[in-house]
Amino acid sequence: MDKRIMRYSQMFLFVLEFITINLIFRYTFFSSSRGIFDPFGNDLSLLYFFNVSWLASVILVRTYHIKNLERMDRLFSGLIKTLGAQTFLVMAYVIFSKNFYLPKISLFTNLTLIILSLALIRILFRIWIQHFKPATFTNKNVVVLGSGPVALELKEFFNTQRLLGYKFKGFFQWNNDPGKYVSDLKSFCKFNDIHEIYYAHSNLSQELIKEIVSFADNNLIRFKFAMNFQGFLSRNAELEFFNSTPVFTYRKEPLESAWNRFLKRAFDIGFSLGVILFLFPFVIPVVFVIMKITMPGPIFFAQERSGRDNKTFKCLKFRSMTVNKASDTQQAQKNDARITKWGAFMRKTSIDELPQFFNVLVGDMSVVGPRPHMLKHTEDYGRMINKFMVRHLVKPGITGYAQVSGYRGGTETPELMEARVKHDVYYLENWSIWFDIKLIVLTVVNVFKGEENAY
Repeated sequence: MDKRIMRYSQMFLFVLEFITINLIFRYTFFSSSRGIFDPFGNDLSLLYFFNVSWLASVILVRTYHIKNLERMDRLFSGLIKTLGAQTFLVMAYVIFSKNFYLPKISLFTNLTLIILSLALIRILFRIWIQHFKPATFTNKNVVVLGSGPVALELKEFFNTQRLLGYKFKGFFQWNNDPGKYVSDLKSFCKFNDIHEIYYAHSNLSQELIKEIVSFADNNLIRFKFAMNFQGFLSRNAELEFFNSTPVFTYRKEPLESAWNRFLKRAFDIGFSLGVILFLFPFVIPVVFVIMKITMPGPIFFAQERSGRDNKTFKCLKFRSMTVNKASDTQQAQKNDARITKWGAFMRKTSIDELPQFFNVLVGDMSVVGPRPHMLKHTEDYGRMINKFMVRHLVKPGITGYAQVSGYRGGTETPELMEARVKHDVYYLENWSIWFDIKLIVLTVVNVFKGEENAY
């Protein structure tokens, strides 16, 4: 689909869903126990907040971004995230608003009707996208210069992305005759009404490229480079210009953004403070008493670990082992004789990790991130495992993507560590605040389910 048409589709979907949720909101009030909608009282303030919270959630989740409309799974994951954020905001408003009353059944009815209605709208939207007639809209005829792997991948993309309206007209291969090559290309472009030329060659001279670009400019054809960085650049690579010099950033992490770092830090402070203030007053006295009864020594165990930018910090834990000299070099193993019975229980339930919320509060760690390793392990694995040190571009976490994916505990083989590193790198390349929340929820679920590798 043409990008212009896609923008219209975005606006149409947004307006349709916005009208739908407002109609449902009004219906919810008319069907409530009061049966009357007061347009000038508290009802109006809730209506304003209802719409503002929806718009804020849409912007935060990027619900109507083109990439989130291309696939069915993204259509619905974006909807769920948006509704989750809006529901949280509206419920918080209702709870903390002293002058407002709304029956719980109204909130439930409102949410249920919105979910069902918007789900139906998005299913119909997707059906329309998949079955529309391309001839109805303006398509872009494209030609690819070259025939290598990049050219083949472009062909696959153009033939499968109907949503973007591309019409692949063929490859144009090098014939070892510069003059004839340009002449044939010009004829081909005019005969096939080409709108875009994609350069996927590696052997054309700079002068020849300039001649083709000049022809494209003078014939209303867009010329685009498709460079062969396969196996090297990741999908979230970024092109920047330093004056007139183009610079590719190999790995663009979301947490390079100051706003994203602020968002993650604010979440870390709020979450860790909540745990410390509401959970610790009950947990620490219990742990203190049991530890004093079952084993001598200090309650807390502090160990130097590798943090962000490979800087060391003191990682806190409830002590789960007897005091020993190998604690800084030897990782806990299954049936490790150093682990006490109470220590085994704390490890199984992750209670031993709770003091790390102090590390989060002071900024050494994050709630979610790659798990920090002992300095000896960082030194060893940094030499053995490719991309191991990439993990240290972000703060280590109490839980992480690798841990909820089954790679918690010891890594007896290099293959297990490689898998853990792969998950950690994926996390830092694809971070979002929703990803963090999802991993926290999965961590809590795993704690209650019990994890085989927790020892």
